[in-house]
Amino acid sequence: MKIEGLNKILTSLKELPLAQGAIGKGVERGLKKSGLMIFRDAQKEVPVDTGNLKGSGFTRKLEGAGSTTKVGVGYTASYGIKVHEDLSVTHGRAYNRKHADDIAAGLLSSRGKNQKAKFLEDPAKRLRGDVLRIISKEVQKELNS
Repeated sequence: MKIEGLNKILTSLKELPLAQGAIGKGVERGLKKSGLMIFRDAQKEVPVDTGNLKGSGFTRKLEGAGSTTKVGVGYTASYGIKVHEDLSVTHGRAYNRKHADDIAAGLLSSRGKNQKAKFLEDPAKRLRGDVLRIISKEVQKELNS
């Protein structure tokens, strides 16, 4: 998933004749910080049964440097895509309501109230503006140092 608007900003920054190295450093640092921010929010929403999916989460630099850096946020558990995309499965509060009797009887464990499908996509969309602000702030820090 890409953050819309980011390519436009990066293209504009590349056109600036001054301090290309500083801009690249700021962009790279901003992307890394943004990836960690999205990951933190995704971890609050990822459904947990055994903990395997949540434990497989990562944020890492995938490739590139400076303004060509690509940072990945994701989950490596083989079933992660299914859990993320299947909107028919209940998670969080809905799961707890649906299975209240079994939870009360100790047959099932309750789930965190914010757990849901689209646990990665939704934070990325919700935090888009913050991502752009973080990158801008990191570029400004480099230009001012």
